Amino acid sequence: MIGRYTLVLVLLVVARLAFSQTDTAYVLDQVNVSATSIKENAIGAKTYKWSADGTSSYTVSDLLTKEGLAYIKQYGPGTLATSAMRGGNANHTLVMWNGLPIQSPTLGLLDMSLLAIDNSDEVTLQEGGNSSMWGSGAIAGVIGLNTLQPKRNKIEIQSSIGAFHTYKNKIGVQLTKRKWTFDTRWLSHMAKNDYAIDIPSLGIDTKQINASQCMTHVMQSVSFVPKANQLLTMHYWYLDAHRQLPPTLTQTSSTADQIDLSHRLSVHYKAYGNSWIVNGRIAYFYEKNDFRADTFSKYALNRFNIKMADLTVDKTIGRHTFMLGGSWSDTEATTDGYKVPKVQHRYATYASHTFGIGKLAVQSGLRWESADALHSPLVPSIGIEYAMVNGIKARARLNRNFRFPTLNDLYWNPGGNISLLPESGWNKEAGIDGNHTLKNALFKYDITIYTRIIKNWIQWGRVNNDFYFSAINIAEVWSRGLSSNVSYTQSFNKITAHCKVSYALNNATHLKAATSPVIKKGEQLWYVPQHTWGLDVGIAYGKCTFNIDHHFFSETNGINENLAAYNLGNLSINYWFKIAKSKMVFFASINNYQNKNYFSVERRPSAGRYMEIGARYTFNL
Repeated sequence: MIGRYTLVLVLLVVARLAFSQTDTAYVLDQVNVSATSIKENAIGAKTYKWSADGTSSYTVSDLLTKEGLAYIKQYGPGTLATSAMRGGNANHTLVMWNGLPIQSPTLGLLDMSLLAIDNSDEVTLQEGGNSSMWGSGAIAGVIGLNTLQPKRNKIEIQSSIGAFHTYKNKIGVQLTKRKWTFDTRWLSHMAKNDYAIDIPSLGIDTKQINASQCMTHVMQSVSFVPKANQLLTMHYWYLDAHRQLPPTLTQTSSTADQIDLSHRLSVHYKAYGNSWIVNGRIAYFYEKNDFRADTFSKYALNRFNIKMADLTVDKTIGRHTFMLGGSWSDTEATTDGYKVPKVQHRYATYASHTFGIGKLAVQSGLRWESADALHSPLVPSIGIEYAMVNGIKARARLNRNFRFPTLNDLYWNPGGNISLLPESGWNKEAGIDGNHTLKNALFKYDITIYTRIIKNWIQWGRVNNDFYFSAINIAEVWSRGLSSNVSYTQSFNKITAHCKVSYALNNATHLKAATSPVIKKGEQLWYVPQHTWGLDVGIAYGKCTFNIDHHFFSETNGINENLAAYNLGNLSINYWFKIAKSKMVFFASINNYQNKNYFSVERRPSAGRYMEIGARYTFNL
């Protein structure tokens, strides 16, 4: 606690110094120039982008649920949250932080409840993966968390309280001075999570126990402009989370808890001219994950550190842009599940080419990657977009994706299998986007159909009647379906209203049967609902906005039992006003306003109706 108050004091001192400066914010022209690598623009794929400024969602899992783009498996508020997108597992969605992957090399996934949106300025999602550019794990989708260059001096303070003794706080300071910019953010989230569990059908009427949490984020970014066409940026992200793990419905008590500690440091150098761009990144990540279950005297102590580097060069010649890149990483992991520490070296080379002719744009890519003795297949991709009449765009994409086995898959004792092959398969998709401006109105729609077959799918199961589970290339999975969104925004007088309807069909079935675990041919994957619907309606009047979002998830297969279909809805309201250079926003939300009893993970009851109220104060210096 002393460290937190010290940080707050430092921020306030910095703010006071900023107040004493003349108001001469220096906007760096090179930051606003559109000089991005073609690696970051996937032609033919459906890509979403959100500004994190002013969002009411606190984590990536909250955002994906609100937008209806993923099925989130969560044990309760603030607890472990993993995603299932386009019929894939959690380790089939790659998460990038300022262009660098931050997946756990031991588990191959990332807890999305630990990804606070307020740590970033921009969140992106590319559906369908893109292994040719981003590498292993980019199968179902790629999520990007990006920190942008500050454009002005400002201080932001946000605080909220909610049900279950929930307290959230944020302090941010952004300063720009000639060739330098500084961005400091501190976030704190504490909750007891003692919500009611009332399930009459099971005769359960109690409160959740052993579910408290305390989480702190510190983000620091410093940028320097050595020359007009160069930018040097350092990013640092510190996370300290301590969370208790509540019991399942089949347990009467729990004393388990989990500690997550991470230090992520990266340096990004960017230079560009009229026809070329160079991007270089180096990084060092250290993470600690400790699980303790005192009742059974069980401990799982995990440590890993990663050193990585990535370099890309873009060159434009006429209508053609060529990109060549390479990456390297060195991972060392220590866990109770390995006999000795494990070290893994990865190397990758990749290239891309984009050209445009009139209304047609075409992009191709190619990648090869190795992880010690494992080698990826040759990973090509091609995407096409064509601008049709009246704001309609057609797109299509064909790409091969892959995923290396995790360190746990290879080396866990017992059960690790060093003979595993990488998962791989082809993704095919096509879609249409429409954008029409009417009188005081905007009408948008999109629809995407896709199909993907992944071979050598890694599954843990029993082999030759062993008493333990082992990692095996046991499954072959066919995922196919469609996603669609239709939105309409109308403005009249001082009122702006919007309505968005979304629907997704995800058929993800096994093409092979298995005996352990028992899998039937044609059976839907675990935790992949076949149908999801979403409705988002909002009204803005003057300085007040009101929004309601509602989602439906069809029945899903669980490991031990099926989960019933459920509806989930949320309400939010905001009111803002300005005083000189200041802006004050008051907000309130009611989550699960229908007070539904539902399960996104079997035997893990979710919270009923709960409310949060707060305020955000921004002062532009």
